[in-house]
Amino acid sequence: MISVGVVDGKVAYVSSSAAGAAAAPATTGLIDSGAAWLKAAANVGHTAASADITGVQNERGWTLFSVDGLDEQQRARLVALPTPTQGVKAAYETVVYQGTGGGEFAYTVFVDAQNGDILFRTNRLNHLDGTASAAPAAALPMAPTAGEFTGAYTPTACGPEHPIDVDADTESIYVFATAVVPANDIVVNILRNGEVVGGPGDTGTSPEVSTYDGVAGDPAGSVYEAQVCPFDAASQVAPPYTYAGSYVTSNVAASGVPFPPRWKYFLANPPLNGADTDTRIVGCFTGADGQTRVPPRPLPAGCDREEGNAAARLPWDVDPTTGQPTFTTSGNAARSVEAWFSPLAPPVGDNYSPVSPNRRYIYPWEDTWRNEKCNPAAFGTPGLEDPESGRNDINAAITSLFANHNRMHDWSYFLGFTENNYNMQVSNFGNDADGTVPGLGDKDPEIGGAQAGAVTGGFPSFLGRDNANQITLNDGIPGITNMYLWQPLPAAFYASCTDGDFDQSVIGHEYTHAISNRMVGGPDAGLTSGSDGQARAMGESYSDLTAVEYLNEYDYVPTAGENPFAVGPYVTGSDERGIRNYGMNVSPLNFSDVQGYDGSGVGSPHDDGEIWSAVNFQIRQAMIARYNGGFPAGNNALQKRCADGILPADKCPGNRRWMQTVFDAYLLMPPAVSMLG
Repeated sequence: MISVGVVDGKVAYVSSSAAGAAAAPATTGLIDSGAAWLKAAANVGHTAASADITGVQNERGWTLFSVDGLDEQQRARLVALPTPTQGVKAAYETVVYQGTGGGEFAYTVFVDAQNGDILFRTNRLNHLDGTASAAPAAALPMAPTAGEFTGAYTPTACGPEHPIDVDADTESIYVFATAVVPANDIVVNILRNGEVVGGPGDTGTSPEVSTYDGVAGDPAGSVYEAQVCPFDAASQVAPPYTYAGSYVTSNVAASGVPFPPRWKYFLANPPLNGADTDTRIVGCFTGADGQTRVPPRPLPAGCDREEGNAAARLPWDVDPTTGQPTFTTSGNAARSVEAWFSPLAPPVGDNYSPVSPNRRYIYPWEDTWRNEKCNPAAFGTPGLEDPESGRNDINAAITSLFANHNRMHDWSYFLGFTENNYNMQVSNFGNDADGTVPGLGDKDPEIGGAQAGAVTGGFPSFLGRDNANQITLNDGIPGITNMYLWQPLPAAFYASCTDGDFDQSVIGHEYTHAISNRMVGGPDAGLTSGSDGQARAMGESYSDLTAVEYLNEYDYVPTAGENPFAVGPYVTGSDERGIRNYGMNVSPLNFSDVQGYDGSGVGSPHDDGEIWSAVNFQIRQAMIARYNGGFPAGNNALQKRCADGILPADKCPGNRRWMQTVFDAYLLMPPAVSMLG
């Protein structure tokens, strides 16, 4: 990308991330990946020796290994790195990462592959503030087959028939497909011996889903195929008329699985007045067409909201590689677990998450942390704390975090945070942005640590209190976020006794760090500030803006008269400004304050972030005023249809158009964006 700033007809500024037509760098005489990683580790302050590196393996272009003294898996890969003055250099992109033990960090460091010099380093850890899994009780068998396919159709004719592998145990088939041009309306059929038995899957526009649940009763030797067709000729907007799809089969009929799954969670936050009134809702996933079906499918008794949508494709608790429910808080877009004993990066293989054989993730919420007045006794006897006891509302916290991560995934998908733009999913269903390495972007759901570091609070630094964070690494590596308990701290911030897992403005803020860091300079560069520090400030602002936009589009705020544009009013106890010095809608800040305003007192990127938020909020309001005549922002039904992705941005109020512009801008921004471009 090349950015040119023009003032009064004269070029005032030029920046570029283009590498030009230089020859590929030499790949002879290079140091090895381990040596490069050791150089990177030393650069971030961690000392290690080659003898500390063990378990070397290769996966999807990366060299992975363990390092003595670090709990997380480390990695390195050989890349070509354009430089401003030395052309394109052979370099190792390394990830130096420690997620536990009190000295947490996450860096991406580029090391010269010829001589080991450090070429570039960026911190992949973002904070909100600048200052053992149980097996399912009745686990179902794994799916016997899965596969992917691509093809083309015409505006008047279906595409080819793609074989679906089944075996003697198969009972059901699930097929997904996405048009390369998402606006082209397609349908998906499942064929048995040439006749349609499943479908047509049609939820509007891509992606589309179709299911068939009758395999077990079909004649032996039946042949099954998937086929993609145009909805009609008029609905084909533009070529190419190509698509990518995938299928999974299951040896359990859909009718044999408890359905629909249900999650009880807070839409925005618990009562702000400290009352124990349970204001959670129960969301149910009745099908991928749940939000778009005409006429609407009646919600089952006990369900308050339809969660089914085409962005999710499958219910939130289904493993897309098997087609089966996980019966816990794990699925394609998110995995949420307890993290009581680690304030950063929970080792999810060993961490507890609640199991529900009937797929009803509905757990008590007693506001324990507040009622116990931040007493560590809420976790049980010291040294014997067991999250499986359900103490301190841990099951409700994990479920609320899981549900809201899925809500953010689905909402942002319709704004452009898709597989092709490096989103976070176990499976991309064949829609990989990198067509040269199949599955490169798979296996990276958002991993959420609920009540992270709760037992000790991360003493003595209190890393496990009064904050939240997001670690966003390369596409194909799971994002990690941690939600903390809040409480008054000596000689520091005096927060209420609250749990960040229940404040969606905080959850949405951190999730947006993953969005912006994947889409800007995607998928691996992220927002990496240059000398003026504005890229990271913009990242903090985008996270604030996006979190409150989500809540306002759905009319979830205010809940009790608080400022609907404040981030963290529940966790902080500040109804007007939340975690910031000003509510963005009443802020006196503007661009004249850049690099002069130090609201935190520590020179944090959150300071200039408040400036970007104040200015962007004014742009949002101007766009509302511009389009309010035809698309009134006060029409809550219209706002919800837009938020659910049913209507395109140009049929929506100005605030949705503004949010769409922000997401579009991510794809045009260089990683080290500055005030000048």
